[in-house]
Amino acid sequence: MHAQLEAVLQLAVSDMPGAGLQESLTITLDGEPVTAAEVVIPGEGRTHVLTVRPGLLAVDYSATVDGRSAPAEVTPADRLIYTRQVAMPSRTS
Repeated sequence: MHAQLEAVLQLAVSDMPGAGLQESLTITLDGEPVTAAEVVIPGEGRTHVLTVRPGLLAVDYSATVDGRSAPAEVTPADRLIYTRQVAMPSRTS
């Protein structure tokens, strides 16, 4: 990178209640460890946010999921959000 950068990484396994999860996230800048803040975005999962100066940025992520996750609970809000019709503008010639 040649300029300061605010990066938002979305590469983590989603919350999986009932399943075993082992994961590792390593971020380095010019070989030195960098810490990212974990931010949970409802409906989208976890992200990691960091600001870094110019240099060589490396991201290494690995995850192992053991077992199966319990089914997610569907809430009344989910039903409204994910089943509503989206109005598309009509095409005119």
